[in-house]
Amino acid sequence: MRGLILAIVVLAASCAVNGELGIQFNLVDNSDVESLAGYVTQDLVVSTSTDWLTAQIILTVDDSPQVYQDIYGGIQSPNPVLFDYFPSLAYDTYISSGTLGENCSTAAPSGLGGTEVVFDEAQLSISWWTTNTDETGDLALSRITLAETAMGTWSFQVTAAPAPGPKLVTSGRISAGVIYMAGDLTSDGFVGQQDLDVLLDSWGASVSPGELPDLSGDGLIGQNDLDMVLRDWGRGVHCPEPATILTMAVGLLVLIRRRWG
Repeated sequence: MRGLILAIVVLAASCAVNGELGIQFNLVDNSDVESLAGYVTQDLVVSTSTDWLTAQIILTVDDSPQVYQDIYGGIQSPNPVLFDYFPSLAYDTYISSGTLGENCSTAAPSGLGGTEVVFDEAQLSISWWTTNTDETGDLALSRITLAETAMGTWSFQVTAAPAPGPKLVTSGRISAGVIYMAGDLTSDGFVGQQDLDVLLDSWGASVSPGELPDLSGDGLIGQNDLDMVLRDWGRGVHCPEPATILTMAVGLLVLIRRRWG
C-alpha cells in the first residue's frame, strides 16, 4: 500500500519536471499508395512548450525486412515537391526537425545505447538535433512505416531548451506493426483506467518474464509494472493535472483495498 502511494507521489514529481514535453504516435493513412498495402505508417509527435534540442530513438524489430525504406528516400525528411512524382516517398521512414520537408542534423546515438547510426530495414538507432530556436507545439520528429507483421521494441528520449532542459525518456513495444506505449496493456492506443484494471486484476501473480501484464520483465505483477503504467498515463501526451493525480491516488487505494480487504 505504501508503494502505491509513493508511485503517485513520484508521478506528480515527474510531471513537474517533464511538464513541457509529451509524446504520441499518430496513425497515418497510406492507403492511397497501392504498394504500401500491408504497411502501417505512424508519426512520432512530440508536444513541447519550449524549443526542443535533441532527440534519440532506438527501434528494433524481430525480423527483417520490416522497416519500410523508400528507394527514393533517405534518413532525413524528404522534399514534399517530390511526392507528386514518387507517391510512396511520402510514407518513407525518416527523421525530421519537426516539420515535413525540413532537414536536421544527425549524430551517433548516445544515452539510450548504441555507438553508431543504424537506419535500415530491421533497426533505427539514431540521435538528432535542431538549430531552430522557435519550434514549439506539436512537432513531427519522425515518420515510421512498418510491415503489419513487425514485432519488436522501441525507446525514445527528447530534451528541451534551455540546456540542460527538461528530458522525457520512454519506451514501449511494437505489435503487428503498431507502436504502443509500454503501459498500453489493452492495445487501444491509450494508457488509462482500462490498463490499470488489467494490471490490478493480476496483481501479485507470477508469470513468465515479459508476459503481459509484466511490463518490467521481472516475472511478477506488482509495483514495477504499476510504475510503468503511471509513467505512460494519458498516453504520455500530457501529464495529468494535480486534481487528476489525486483522483488516481484515491481510486488506486480503493481498488487495492477491495482486492486485499
